[in-house]
Amino acid sequence: MEISIKTKFDLGQTIVAFVGSKNKLIPFVVTRIDFGITKDGVDIWYHGDDNIMAMECNCFSSKEEFIAQL
Repeated sequence: MEISIKTKFDLGQTIVAFVGSKNKLIPFVVTRIDFGITKDGVDIWYHGDDNIMAMECNCFSSKEEFIAQL
């Protein structure tokens, strides 16, 4: 089986994520990308320093992109 996954962001890219547990928007550099495959689709997680972890649906290229989607 061959699996190909396209991510919205790349390693080394600076992004912002809304972290619900802290109720704030946090910028970070992507240091690791994880994914999980389920019967319903693919979940993509971005990791940064200081134990930051966010699902792709909560990540944005900028603060302005986050505001625009509200």
